[in-house]
Amino acid sequence: MSANFDNHEEPKLDPKLFALDHTMSLKALKKEIGQLALSADMKALIIDLAGFTIKVAGKVVELGRKILQVALALLRAFPNTAFGAITGLILGRLIAKIPVLGQKLSTFFTPLLVMLGVGKGAIMDLASGALGRNMDAFIDAVADVFGLGSAELQA
Repeated sequence: MSANFDNHEEPKLDPKLFALDHTMSLKALKKEIGQLALSADMKALIIDLAGFTIKVAGKVVELGRKILQVALALLRAFPNTAFGAITGLILGRLIAKIPVLGQKLSTFFTPLLVMLGVGKGAIMDLASGALGRNMDAFIDAVADVFGLGSAELQA
């Protein structure tokens, strides 16, 4: 058991995170999106995504809400890793804007920058202790979806 000296609660990954029949309510999702530091236009686009549904085997699946629920949960659980990936993508897009060679350079550097960003972010999450604690919960959630034991996934 580790001591938590911060005065905030550590985010927990829901074991039903990847179950398609268990989605966050639209009201709760709007509340969580409203707290993000984004422009009103971006929030409106994200909320529009929440309305996307598909029909699978005669059952309506709220795929947009599920995608947003998983994305927000992973952003809370692994904040530095997510920030590193986003930073790598942004830098890759900036390289693509260089005249003449930008597109060709971008195809090489974007994946490299994303990997470096994810690696650095994961190291920072590992140093804070969040990576190890949340990775176990993440593996358990994925194992539940595929009907495997978490020991089978870790092997």
